[in-house]
Amino acid sequence: MSRYGIPDKLITDNGPQFANEEFKKFSKTYGFELTTSSPRYPQANGQAERTVQTVKNILKKSEDPYKGLLAYRNTVIEDLGLSPAQMFFGRRLKTDIPTTAPLLSSDNIPTSDIKMRLKIRKEKAKMYYDQHAGKELPPLDNGETVMFQKNEEWIPAKVVAKHSNPRSYIVETRNGKKYRRNRKDNKPTRASFPENNETVSRSVNIPVDRVPWKEKSKDYVKEPIATRCGRGVKLPKKFQ
Repeated sequence: MSRYGIPDKLITDNGPQFANEEFKKFSKTYGFELTTSSPRYPQANGQAERTVQTVKNILKKSEDPYKGLLAYRNTVIEDLGLSPAQMFFGRRLKTDIPTTAPLLSSDNIPTSDIKMRLKIRKEKAKMYYDQHAGKELPPLDNGETVMFQKNEEWIPAKVVAKHSNPRSYIVETRNGKKYRRNRKDNKPTRASFPENNETVSRSVNIPVDRVPWKEKSKDYVKEPIATRCGRGVKLPKKFQ
């Protein structure tokens, strides 16, 4: 930041080097906004993840990693017609490939033109993604019961607040712990759960008319039920 200036906003994942009080204090001291993506959802930080992958491949394949990075920064990006160096410094960088002096002079590309090209590129990428991503999930309401993913488990909780970041929610488990998760990792449910029990157990009280088994004492007794086409109906894994 001392070399290139303080940004208006810094977007990061929830790595411990960013998600701590010391870094929050640093952001306030320098006067920039700190935004973190949803925990356990690397897709939200996809641009940084993809950049790390690209740089790792350059470092593995290059005999001289500095020349490899120099070539990458001087290569024109498809759909933009500009290289990272041209967008950042406003000119091409000199490499070991012979070139003429005029090509190394300032391009005088207006900042508004660069922003417009980037916006068009992002909109095009979004259009292609939306074609296979399906419809956007409906928003969740405060107090709504959900199953959210924690590691490999689906845990019952309720929505207590919507996070300032888009499609991100704060959920609270029955033992009072709060977690932040992306909308994709929160599955709404009409089931009711026992108090003070974070994990899903066999005593979860699910309406009998909504499931193909009945409750007897504290355990569920499965009844062999088949669909109209003959396929057997099984207890969902998350309720086992």
